[in-house]
Amino acid sequence: MRRSVRFAVIAVAFGLLFAALGWWYYGPVTWSYPQWKSQVRLRVWRILGDPLDHEARRIAGPDAVNCGTSNGREDDTARVTGCISDAIGHHRGFRARFSYFAASSYGAEGLAGAPNGPVYELVLRLSPVFAGEEVSLIRRRCPEPMRVAMREDSPIPGCAPFATSISDYQVLRDDGAPNRASLGY
Repeated sequence: MRRSVRFAVIAVAFGLLFAALGWWYYGPVTWSYPQWKSQVRLRVWRILGDPLDHEARRIAGPDAVNCGTSNGREDDTARVTGCISDAIGHHRGFRARFSYFAASSYGAEGLAGAPNGPVYELVLRLSPVFAGEEVSLIRRRCPEPMRVAMREDSPIPGCAPFATSISDYQVLRDDGAPNRASLGY
């Protein structure tokens, strides 16, 4: 009997010790719930794809050329834009992604083209960085004939002529401020 009581007391003490250590190390995760939720969302998106990936795959079709991703480096961007030009020239569906990380937001822009069909410019923004629930996905149909060009103030190419206002885009998803799209963000 004494042995079982002693075992129970030791088991409860170890349980409390592990709970205290867990709270000590992982408590800040639960205190900053939006950051935690954002981190989980990013991990899930890395595995299953984010909204830009899903829309690009839907537009390009199942047999599309994956032109890859560029993070703004000149050689990556040249490779991706060359792939886009080849896919358009051979009348194949394609998808390409250009990731960015800025002070107030991060996300990606992409180009997706249907085989023998229209090409769309996609923009995914997540803001503010690593916190909150503001996710927006917008798209616009590229003018014909399709021409990929570099923006003056950005290492990310787009379809030219470039959009002049937010009204040129169609809002596909906006989980943030309800009027953000109308404000030009």
